[in-house]
Amino acid sequence: MISQRFSRKLMLAALLMLAGTAQSAEEPTDIDRFTQAGFGLGLTLTVDTGRNDRVDEASIVNDIVRVDKDSNVRARLMLEGHVWLMCKKKSDGSCDANRTASGPFISLQPGSEKIIDAAGIGWMWRFPDKLFRDKALNLGIGIVVDDDVQILGDGFEENQPPPPGETQVRFRNTDQAGVFIIASIDIL
Repeated sequence: MISQRFSRKLMLAALLMLAGTAQSAEEPTDIDRFTQAGFGLGLTLTVDTGRNDRVDEASIVNDIVRVDKDSNVRARLMLEGHVWLMCKKKSDGSCDANRTASGPFISLQPGSEKIIDAAGIGWMWRFPDKLFRDKALNLGIGIVVDDDVQILGDGFEENQPPPPGETQVRFRNTDQAGVFIIASIDIL
């Protein structure tokens, strides 16, 4: 399945990204690793960009397929891991936590039936602020792959007659990509 391969590659990239935070040939200190890498909990807004609409409910009315409920824009909570590669350095070589920074991030949405429902990757910016008990506000943009999106089954099209002999709408599940923005606060 495409998303499982994508998820595995994403996890490998994340491990390499979080392990390789040093920007010089010297071995980074524990302070460098801690201030350059972090984990957060974020609220995201995802817009599907796949070929098919995400269909929650559909019916056949007067021999026409009608989509009763779709959800191509979704808000959800995701866990994210980030590395600040572009930051103002302090004299000890660590990132200055009181300054803006940016770098790559990965995100995962835990599932109720599966371990991971969606995985994303993108670029994030840190904006230091005192509103969240000395925590920074992180904003990011990226791409996300949802593992199990319900769409209309083969042969069914919205506002068109159903395939010959069909009296009920059939659905199928597939992978689908989208773009998303995330606003997170560091939890580690």
